[in-house]
Amino acid sequence: MTRNTNEDAVEGIVLMRRGENPSVVLAALRERVDALNTHILPKGVHLSPFYDRTDLVGTTLATVFHNIAEGRGSWCSYCLLSCSRCGRR
Repeated sequence: MTRNTNEDAVEGIVLMRRGENPSVVLAALRERVDALNTHILPKGVHLSPFYDRTDLVGTTLATVFHNIAEGRGSWCSYCLLSCSRCGRR
C-alpha cells in the first residue's frame, strides 16, 4: 500500500466494541500510538493516523447537547405559556 509518495506504508484499522465510549477509546488509542512511536517502534518507523474520529465525536456530542437544551427550553416555554393561559380562564 502506498500513501502520498511513500511506497513503504502499511494500513491498519482499529475497531471499537459496541457500547464503548468513543471519547475514552480514542484517548486510550492516542496514548497507545504515542507510546508505540516513542518507545517501541525502531527509529525511522512511526504510526501516523490519517483518519481520526475525535472531531466527529466532539461535533456530534455538541450537536446532541445543543438539541437537548433547545428542546428543554421549548418544552418549558410551552408549559409556562399553557399554565398562564389556564389561569386566565
